[in-house]
Amino acid sequence: MTPDVRAILERFRDGELLALVEDELAPADRTALLKRLADDPAAATLVERLIDDRVELRGTPAPVLPADFLAALEPRLARPMLIEDTPGSYRRRQRGPERRRRALRVAAAACLATAGAGAFAFAGWWALQSLDDRPAGVVALPPSPADSPVTPPAVIADRGTPANTSDDTAPVRTTPAPVAEPGQVAGPIPHGALVLVVQEEAGFESVEPMLAGCLQSITAESDERMVAFVRNFSFAEASRLLRDAAGSGPARTPDQITGLTELAGGEVPTARRREQIARRLHQLRVDRPDELASAHLFGARTLDPPYERQLEFSGRGATHTISVPVGLLPALLEELRLRSGVAATLRVFEDGPVRETAASPLAAWIEDLRRVQPLLDTLRQRDGAEVIELPVVIDHAASRSP
Repeated sequence: MTPDVRAILERFRDGELLALVEDELAPADRTALLKRLADDPAAATLVERLIDDRVELRGTPAPVLPADFLAALEPRLARPMLIEDTPGSYRRRQRGPERRRRALRVAAAACLATAGAGAFAFAGWWALQSLDDRPAGVVALPPSPADSPVTPPAVIADRGTPANTSDDTAPVRTTPAPVAEPGQVAGPIPHGALVLVVQEEAGFESVEPMLAGCLQSITAESDERMVAFVRNFSFAEASRLLRDAAGSGPARTPDQITGLTELAGGEVPTARRREQIARRLHQLRVDRPDELASAHLFGARTLDPPYERQLEFSGRGATHTISVPVGLLPALLEELRLRSGVAATLRVFEDGPVRETAASPLAAWIEDLRRVQPLLDTLRQRDGAEVIELPVVIDHAASRSP
């Protein structure tokens, strides 16, 4: 470490600089840090160079590394250097697993530094492995079986957790697994398992403040950074962006946007165009509020689902998504029941949008309970801090029925 870098790290914590480079900071924290960097040209130059280097690394092809090489390297890492030196927030306390993975990549890169072209290839692999890193305040439920479909959407977040999977971008399940019979406890919750169906007379727009109010009520005595509420990115937005996705450029592959390329009708946009789309997606939240474009509505932006997952939820009829810890889910449902004129139920998230049923309300309620209860029983066995992403479907049919 050069004296200049050592001096910078005495004025700034390495964790906050790393979070800025990887775009993991909340907007308020990012603004505050940028103000401090504006008064420190040396630190600002270092951060700018790191961001530029990271962008360039994304364009390097990923090599195939021997599994035994990484397995032999991991025990050699010094564990004390991977542990946070201050208690910090909940999110920082949960960063251990991700820091270990990150340190492993750095150590492996150092080992290959004398291997000529191999070092550049490994750097590309390292960058690609980090593209879909998730905020570490979320702990994933176990993944789906490896033989399930390989499309991107998932209801239960996998964001930097002590893995039941060795790859953060592992295939996820898009259809629910068979649900156990009543009285039996189901296995791991499959991705795309539960959906919150809200019936409300006043219309689409009024649901947003109502749900935001519920989340605010249940987090009054806890931390609002543990929940999030978003309006999902839609197919209309994706189509509008993909119309501009022609062109060529250097190969870059931001994993957050790969799900959108399926809308291009076989003409997959270049990696550089996908990166431009990623920037425009974020700008949509600010530029088009009157068109009900995708938006962060409440809580922690770091818990917002990635856009390809929002797109999948939107295509299956879910206009919004709530990220909530398992321990707060009962309080959320109770708060919804207390709201005048609002009915909300949990259902199994089917392949398509939630449809009206011809059965009587009582029969439909019993059927929902039979399918949902085993999943809830499984959730009760989890750590209450585990966060699930709950798609929200607004059902207006009930308000129109006599």
